[in-house]
Amino acid sequence: AFVKDFKDAIETMEGDSKDALLDFFTNNIEGFVTKDLPESVKGLASLLKANADNFDDVDAQIAASIRGN
Repeated sequence: AFVKDFKDAIETMEGDSKDALLDFFTNNIEGFVTKDLPESVKGLASLLKANADNFDDVDAQIAASIRGN
């Protein structure tokens, strides 16, 4: 949606500055927004999930130790 919205927003622009802006967006921003950022968020989500699982395991181990199991 972001890429389409951006390209729609500059659709009516004319001239060299439009070309430069579109080139900059295509070469520097589009890949970051469509590929790099989503992959980073997925990686962070996996890390957070693993940390939550670790906390659950440690909590269970502490509880078992307190109970003498």
